[in-house]
Amino acid sequence: MIDTSITLRRARPADAAEYARLMGDPAVFPNLMQLPLPSEEPWRTRLEAGLRPGLPRLAGPGAGP
Repeated sequence: MIDTSITLRRARPADAAEYARLMGDPAVFPNLMQLPLPSEEPWRTRLEAGLRPGLPRLAGPGAGP
């Protein structure tokens, strides 16, 4: 039997390198609204900012300001 379970967790600053790699991928980048070839540091900053209390963490109607 194959294990098909999935574990979800919040992104952490330690994930910055993988975010930069993923968002810089030629198949992903054309669908984003950001500068090309993102580096790790801006992603680390974004992820650290997302850990501050009081900031909305969801997108969509009713998700916050």
